[in-house]
Amino acid sequence: MHNRLRMLAAGILVAASGAVAMATASSPAQAAPVSVTGCVGDTGGVTVTVDDAAFAGGAMVPLHDNTGGVTYPAPTDAAMSAPLCGARRLADGSFQREWLYCTNADLNTCGTEPMLRKGNAATGVNALTALDRAHLAWLMPQLQNTTVTQRLASQRLVWCVTEDGYGPGDTAPLYAKDGSDDPNVKCPVWPAAADLRLTANVALTGPAAPTAAGGVARFSLATDSSPITLAADGLTGLALCPGVAGATMAGTTLTITAPSPAAPIALCAGRATTGTGTLRATVAQRTGATLEFWQRAAGTEFCQGILSTETLSTDAAAATATAVFAESTTTTAATTTTSISDGSGTTVAPTTTLPPDIDGGQSTTTSTIVVLDTAVPSPGATLPRTGTATSTGAFWALVLLLAGVCLAAIGRRGAAD
Repeated sequence: MHNRLRMLAAGILVAASGAVAMATASSPAQAAPVSVTGCVGDTGGVTVTVDDAAFAGGAMVPLHDNTGGVTYPAPTDAAMSAPLCGARRLADGSFQREWLYCTNADLNTCGTEPMLRKGNAATGVNALTALDRAHLAWLMPQLQNTTVTQRLASQRLVWCVTEDGYGPGDTAPLYAKDGSDDPNVKCPVWPAAADLRLTANVALTGPAAPTAAGGVARFSLATDSSPITLAADGLTGLALCPGVAGATMAGTTLTITAPSPAAPIALCAGRATTGTGTLRATVAQRTGATLEFWQRAAGTEFCQGILSTETLSTDAAAATATAVFAESTTTTAATTTTSISDGSGTTVAPTTTLPPDIDGGQSTTTSTIVVLDTAVPSPGATLPRTGTATSTGAFWALVLLLAGVCLAAIGRRGAAD
């Protein structure tokens, strides 16, 4: 009798474990909504509630359109009017909001889905020349976004560059095309090409020989741009080397007073253990080479590339170098990677021979260039999601299953006896 009870209890526990597992598998996690306010200006009071998953992978969510009247997700690809207000999550969990400008007056904004960094792969961007990009880079700080009227005028100025057939002083491309466009909005008279930033070059060289573990490796940075964003992996204590003049560091931002490939900057970093440390340098100045363009992932036939007014490309002008840390400095050869961008996405060999040292001195001037945010969103910044926790349900299912198996074994042993 007792054996039958044990077998019955075992069956119940095994069945319960299966029920728990099925319930866990069939109960998906629910959305964790987050509220994000609109862009600065007369739409700053707009608040849009978005599922936090929309920001995954560094995506830009088009919160609302120029008037604030159409919010995410737009009902159709053509519903949002340009420019758009976009938001992306930064590494610290906060949101960066910025106005995004259209680059093709005849294509849709496609604010129905989150947008990804596309760079040159965004529709129509490859048609822009280096001079076109330099004109856009010059124009971005001058765009006014406070009111609808200002934003419409700013969008027309962007089209002065991206649309064909418009020269300096021409009436800017029409927005409404119904007679309501202001005829006094004229295309800019551009600065001379020599005064524009068409390209951004950066080269980074690591030590030629291994560095002893616990020691300091020396890197040389040659660039024509400032500021520079630095990212170290497997290195500690990154700083300007002793005696370096003409540059300052604040966190991961390096500001160079008079950047020149002929006057490289020495950077020092260490590592306590053996292994490889990597240093990456990215131009953080708005130039024709560092503009960023966004677009949704797929279904882009009728969608255009969207120009960012704040976020810079982290790949267009960047260089990486490595340093090997060994038990001694005579065991292996160091691995060094150097690259320099010519602004077109092509990597070529650096033409500057880097001296082994830089004279001492102190920087007496500071750069007036604004450092734009280029933080990479962190997966850890995603809000917790609600719903059944799969791992917890699986744990209890396993406990019930094991208990049932044990009782069944005991019952069989008793029957055998």
